Amino acid sequence: MVFTHKIYKNLPIFLSDEGMAKSKDELLSNEIDCISYDKKQNAISINRDQCLSCGSCAFSCPGGKINFSDGLKAVPSCSSFSGHSKVELAEIQTHLINFSDNSLDSFNAKYKSFEKYTGINETTNISVWGGNTARYLFGINQKIGLEIPLTIGGRDRNGRLDICVLTSDTLIVMEAKIGLKKLMAEGRYESQILAYDEELSGLMLEGKYKFSSIKLLLIGDNENDLLPQDHELCSSRVGNLSTNFYKSILKHNIQFISARGLLSLAMAKFTKPNKSIDKVFLNAFKDKNTIGLLSNTLIKRRGDEVYLESLNL
Repeated sequence: MVFTHKIYKNLPIFLSDEGMAKSKDELLSNEIDCISYDKKQNAISINRDQCLSCGSCAFSCPGGKINFSDGLKAVPSCSSFSGHSKVELAEIQTHLINFSDNSLDSFNAKYKSFEKYTGINETTNISVWGGNTARYLFGINQKIGLEIPLTIGGRDRNGRLDICVLTSDTLIVMEAKIGLKKLMAEGRYESQILAYDEELSGLMLEGKYKFSSIKLLLIGDNENDLLPQDHELCSSRVGNLSTNFYKSILKHNIQFISARGLLSLAMAKFTKPNKSIDKVFLNAFKDKNTIGLLSNTLIKRRGDEVYLESLNL
């Protein structure tokens, strides 16, 4: 499976589409033997024992095309393959809606769950998966960029924007992190988001670009870590990790989405094609009272108070 994206030399080029750099193929889930192509049968098959229910077979199908027939059977129709063969996604209806656990006992599986996959290797795993999932969520005609260099004034070290999506009127920047524990241990997320916000504000003031922006953290691993400390399912109480995280994001107005949250939106697009799920994302994060988005759940603020609100996807 590959996710093809364009490489941009810097953010102004990405925004203006001037001087397009060369294209490049990124490999997604290449270390998981979940999908294969049989030349003799001219067919694609999915290994259920290796499936992480990450949606990559849909989001990363070569050529960027995959449809679903009756009964939620995946139908590849990719430029790289001449055949049209039906394949089943592992217990697809269950995973699309409920995200139930999928036991992976195969010796060859490197990652035992979606959480483990998004909880390691920012550049090769969650960033590429997140960019590809965003491409599906917002539409393949929207501009997507990964690892876009950003000059940060007054700093010795410039930055790289992990994931950028440019819709008709909104620039979305996602900084990928492999989990709350690593994010808090590094302690760089505050300065990164604030620096990005400053630089983007400067670009907007130049008057060349006529769109709003959303900057947020995309966080992998167990999304229960991202729940407020007083929530019964919060799994990051030790060391006041959750409390310290929320103090920081409330102080600096930082927003976040869990990998599961992004996946739930993309999966909702599968099951409800007539509903504009991309607008759900945009409306949620354009609301300054939105702190975060988990699976079918918004985390919002009322002053310094934090509460949960169902998305009803």
